[in-house]
Amino acid sequence: MPLNREPRFVNHPGMLLAGLRQTHALASAQQSIPAQWQQFRDQVLPQLPAHSARYGAIGGADHQQMDYLCAVEVEHFDDVPDITDRMHVPAQHYAVFTHSGSISGIAQSWQTIMETLMPELGLHDARTPPFELYDERYDVEKGEGLVEIWIPILKT
Repeated sequence: MPLNREPRFVNHPGMLLAGLRQTHALASAQQSIPAQWQQFRDQVLPQLPAHSARYGAIGGADHQQMDYLCAVEVEHFDDVPDITDRMHVPAQHYAVFTHSGSISGIAQSWQTIMETLMPELGLHDARTPPFELYDERYDVEKGEGLVEIWIPILKT
């Protein structure tokens, strides 16, 4: 199964992300986001501090489009080049789901989480940036592996 339906719960201290932000139409995001990741790897990543983990953070979304940031975590923004976009992800309580297999199925995993699992589990979105974590368990070259989907939730 490409999505672990039982999340783990994590209190995350917050972080600063630097990278490349673009706005995507939801109808074509599955095609346009991979191009953004390629542009990030080729043009922006070489100018940022080396990190093994990469993040895909959603800065805002509605029923038509979303802002998506391909990024790495940085300690501060002082040494980040001007060409990069920045995001502060505040300290938050998260439900962490795991998507496995091909990245082509991640949109379906997001949809299942937001439309089915969040209501079934009685979880409420905290309205801070959700993000995807791509670490050593994800193979960039093959476009498959494990990706964690971090959903900010209200702690009950």
